[in-house]
Amino acid sequence: MFQKFYQADNQTSASTKGTGLGLAIAKEIVEAHQGKISVTSMVGTGTTFSLTLPIAVVSRRRTSGFRPVVTKTSA
Repeated sequence: MFQKFYQADNQTSASTKGTGLGLAIAKEIVEAHQGKISVTSMVGTGTTFSLTLPIAVVSRRRTSGFRPVVTKTSA
């Protein structure tokens, strides 16, 4: 599903248009940010794409002198 897809040049009237790179590029971007992308699909119901990205939470506690505390969390 997330692999690059190429169409043969000899199919001038192919019913599917596009390069087939969208999901492969999306996966590379998500993984470059240490995230995950997944897909679930059911015939007659539809397809759901999900992605999870890590975030950094900045906690600004009042102390003597301002210094934000960065905490990394994961899902």
